[in-house]
Amino acid sequence: MEENIGYIDSSIESKGDSWIIRIRDVSDTDVNIECNSVDEYAKKIEEIGQKYSKIEVNWMKDVYLKPEHFSQVQEQMALYKED
Repeated sequence: MEENIGYIDSSIESKGDSWIIRIRDVSDTDVNIECNSVDEYAKKIEEIGQKYSKIEVNWMKDVYLKPEHFSQVQEQMALYKED
């Protein structure tokens, strides 16, 4: 059985006084989602992952991303992984 791999670009971007994680499914150009929390991101990745046997996520951070926003995302991701 052939593996159905989904390639996902995830980028962290500043948006005003906050941040977002943008998800883009490279295989499906109609998928371009903004997530306002790590929980929302995890749920969307799980939904997208259901149509593939495996997904590979490529992380990027926007050149204009504020350092404090990057730190917030890192902290929330670490907490999420602990759960």
